[in-house]
Amino acid sequence: MTPTKKGSDKPKVAFTLDQIEKEAHPDIEPLRMGVGGKVIELRSPMDMEASALVDLLEAMEQNAQMSELGEAAQAIKMLPVLLGEENYQILLDAKASFPALMKISEKVEAYYEEAFAAVGVDDPKGSSSQ
Repeated sequence: MTPTKKGSDKPKVAFTLDQIEKEAHPDIEPLRMGVGGKVIELRSPMDMEASALVDLLEAMEQNAQMSELGEAAQAIKMLPVLLGEENYQILLDAKASFPALMKISEKVEAYYEEAFAAVGVDDPKGSSSQ
């Protein structure tokens, strides 16, 4: 270790978290959907704090393990997690049909997959499907 010069006790910093956040943050538009005169907006998962993203990924993983529910039931069960409870309630209050919820689920999952792909994550759910 090289001794520091007297008077410069501060360690030299190569980069800061703020610099990394700016560098690593892809410019991904939020996903917006109109529902009965309201707009539901989903921020990119890249705009989430790490702990919220971990919670989302854990919920996605648990959902994928519940194969006995069937694909449609899994999608509906995941929708509140993907959208957020408040946004999901807006859909329920608007009396969204089951087929509409399924289609919304597909679009939201595709949006999240595109966001992960933008930063080089191929399979955020960690599944080996395909």
